[in-house]
Amino acid sequence: MYIFNITFSVEKSVFTEWEKWLKEEFILDVLSNNDVKVVRHMRLLAEQENQDPTYCLHLEFLNSAILHQFYNTTYIEMMDVTQSKFGDKCLYFGTVLELLSETLPKG
Repeated sequence: MYIFNITFSVEKSVFTEWEKWLKEEFILDVLSNNDVKVVRHMRLLAEQENQDPTYCLHLEFLNSAILHQFYNTTYIEMMDVTQSKFGDKCLYFGTVLELLSETLPKG
């Protein structure tokens, strides 16, 4: 499995608008791509005082080819929208991860 992590640092002045857009548009657009297995929305807890909030989306894909197709189409389009809506008030970067193993508790 492959995970595409998108990390966002969002200025407090646009946070409410950004969060609404993320939930009502961005995530729904991502989910409309049938190749995305799971979307997880998370908040970074280790924030410094007076630091803008940081959030992550984990998008799970079954293989790297599907992930790269997503990256070259949907991701680039959505980041263009993010940039045009929020400019430098929302900074982001993407990271590709490969799941090597997963251990679940017994029982």
